[in-house]
Amino acid sequence: MESFQSLRCANCGHQIIRDADFECTPVPQREALSHLFSNNDPPPIERIKFIRNSLEANEKALQNVEEEIARIEEYLDKLDAKRSDLLTYVRNQKILLNPVRRIPEDIWVQVFSFCVRPSSATWMEEAQFQDSLEMTSSPWAISHVCSKWRGIAISLSSLWCNIQISLYHSTPSFGGLAMLLALHIRRSGSKPLSVHIDMWASHLAMGHSLLGVVAMYSERWKFLRIDRVEISYLQQCFSVIKPTFPMLHTLILQHVHMAGEEQDTNAWDIFQGAPALRFLSLDHYPENPSRLLVPYSQLTTIHFNLTTSDFPIHDILAILRSSAATLEEFHIDQPFPEEPNPGSLESPIILPRLLSYCVSDPDTSEEQVLRGASQLLEHITPTKLQSFRDRGNDASMPLSAISSMFQRSECPLDVLTLTVSNSNAELVEFLQTIPSTLSHLCLTKADGGGPFTEVFISALICEPGVDVDECLLPNLSCLELKGGMSFDASVYVDMIDSRWRVGDVQDLVCVKLDCTGKQRPTNPAAFDRFSQWMDVFEIELDWTLTL
Repeated sequence: MESFQSLRCANCGHQIIRDADFECTPVPQREALSHLFSNNDPPPIERIKFIRNSLEANEKALQNVEEEIARIEEYLDKLDAKRSDLLTYVRNQKILLNPVRRIPEDIWVQVFSFCVRPSSATWMEEAQFQDSLEMTSSPWAISHVCSKWRGIAISLSSLWCNIQISLYHSTPSFGGLAMLLALHIRRSGSKPLSVHIDMWASHLAMGHSLLGVVAMYSERWKFLRIDRVEISYLQQCFSVIKPTFPMLHTLILQHVHMAGEEQDTNAWDIFQGAPALRFLSLDHYPENPSRLLVPYSQLTTIHFNLTTSDFPIHDILAILRSSAATLEEFHIDQPFPEEPNPGSLESPIILPRLLSYCVSDPDTSEEQVLRGASQLLEHITPTKLQSFRDRGNDASMPLSAISSMFQRSECPLDVLTLTVSNSNAELVEFLQTIPSTLSHLCLTKADGGGPFTEVFISALICEPGVDVDECLLPNLSCLELKGGMSFDASVYVDMIDSRWRVGDVQDLVCVKLDCTGKQRPTNPAAFDRFSQWMDVFEIELDWTLTL
């Protein structure tokens, strides 16, 4: 039998197991009787006494083994308990030595500040909804980690300045959620608030408790976004409590819907008294924006994405006329048909501060809509315009109308984005009328407009020795073309090379071709010259070819 003499007590050296306690029948004697286990023959009479003595000895040895196992298990249990105590002690000592415990409070303030979503008009338009009353939202989650973090989070008022709430029809009355919202806002101190209200319910009770609580702090609203709102419901609620908006800078209404088939024809004046309002965005808005009374005379940014065609050009011009002195960005996304009586429109509006003009409509292929867009351009003169974007899916408004506006305004145009269906020769003729200040050109060929050809690419080549004024778009640094490409790639590469070689012409540092699913340039191996230029001459070039 295997020896157990090596097992001794770790404390006193006492031998835990003795071989004599576990002696049993020797192996040779056991094998002498092994043949009897394969049949029913009785053992020899002379061996019965030996078998009985052996059985008694082995039963005693078995008892000794079981007792020893019990003692060892008890000893192992004690060792496990001691190990657990040691592990807990070691873990706690490591926690005490963790450098995180020595981080100063002002560092934690900076770290927690990164959990605060930046308050800006762009963020408010693009932000995903995260209910501020959910315990998983950043402020509540941080304040539930430990007492130190809780103290810092509560004292950091900027952590609680973003308020996002959902109004459900099942929670109209004052209760736990309203109290939690009041606590959330109270912790924001006196800082400006960014408020995002999502009205999921189709029919809300008048005087919803959450709306009432947040409206109590309307004098601190700086950014306000409301989704899925019935504008008449909002008008009724706010007309009762009559909140003031002295700090409101940004107003965004998204997916607005009407209460029923009977449309309210009254104007909505709840935001009329907002002296600091500068940014207005109406997204999926079903009504004529002129019914929403806001201080247009002080707006710098207007975004209209409408689901109604009931917005005639004379109403658009009325809004532009009201905001002419301050407007810097105007984006309209809706079909506005031409005015049947052009004589009713007033003289062109001078927009001295407008920097960006963007029009986008999925149905720009309709002739009436194209004429309406052209008619609008005929009545505005943006003298400081830097960016013009026409993002129609099928075609842009007539190039002559765009060119006429540029020439009339003499603006320092920098970015031009168009979807065109014109021929390449017409495009070249149009670009010759574009201000020479243009640096970024993005052209998309609409279906039915044909591919870009060498006629267009060759027109951008700058010949050595030619006066810079005779080069087309001498300040162009970024060129993006989307659509079919019916030209030799070597001509395209030569064009870029020619603009690098003429000293007074701006280098093309960003060139992108996107011919996904359409005709590709021939001789694509010529594009390898770009890699050679970047490797050998260390030229910085942002080059993209999408097939």
